[in-house]
This record gives sequence, C-alpha cells and structure tokens, in this order.
Amino acid sequence: FIFCASYALEATELIHAARDNAIPTRFCAPSTWDNELVFEGAGRRLAGTCITSSLLEISFNYRPFQIFYDAMAAAGMESPDGQAANAYDSVSLVAKAMERGTTPQAIREGLLAIKRLPLATGRVSISPDGSAIKSVIIRMVEVIGSRLVPVYAERFEPK
Repeated sequence: FIFCASYALEATELIHAARDNAIPTRFCAPSTWDNELVFEGAGRRLAGTCITSSLLEISFNYRPFQIFYDAMAAAGMESPDGQAANAYDSVSLVAKAMERGTTPQAIREGLLAIKRLPLATGRVSISPDGSAIKSVIIRMVEVIGSRLVPVYAERFEPK
C-alpha cells in the first residue's frame, strides 16, 4: 500500500500515474477520496483501495451523526459532507470544553478532559498532548461487474 493524503481532484491523477507507470500497488487514502469525482475519474483503477473516513454514513446507525444530518437538513443543506461534519464537531468540541469555563486555561483543561465524546464524525478523545483520537471507518473498494463496490467496512473506536 501507498498512503496518499491528497484531495479528490489530485487522487485521480495519482491513481492513473501509478497504473500508467506499472507501479504494482494499492492505495490507502483519507476520506477526501470517498468522493464521486474519484470514483468516476479513476474507474476500475481504484479497485483495491482502502479509504479511511468518518462515520458519515446513515447505514452505521450512529445516533450523533443522525442528529447532525437532521440539523443540516433542517438548515437547508441537502447532502452534508465531511467538511460540514468536521466544522460541526469542532464547534461541539469547543462548546463541551467551555463547560469548565471560558478562560484559555479552563478551555485547555476542558479539551484535555474529553474522552470518547460522541460527535457527528464519531467518538473523539483528546490525548494528554492535545491530539484528537477519533473513530474511523476503513473501507476497501473492489470492482464488481462494472461498478465500484465497498466489499469491506469496519468501524474502529478510540479507547
């Protein structure tokens, strides 16, 4: 595997370049590749790619995502994307931290105290160094018939 952290528009070029140059690899990619532009642009060449993403799927029956999705629909957004969910989660995370107080020190302490907080994109914990440890879905896509189909999907939760 080659892990490739790039945007959707760059992904198709990278996939084609690897295949055109006979590089025998599969890609592991972030949620930016979980996009119709990539699926349409790369076609069969995307087969075997692992895509990591947030819990942006109603099929996982994750209540906090459903709350976010319903709120965005009520606000007029037809298909909330990962950027909208991450923005929603960022505000929710800071709001939770501010329950301890509004001074910079209180907010910092509030953030560091967060463990397994359920947000739209999954559960998040903040490590002692301030890093976010989040839920993730790993999905493998394959070509079946003439379509790209997720053949494996598993959700991993932070401890």
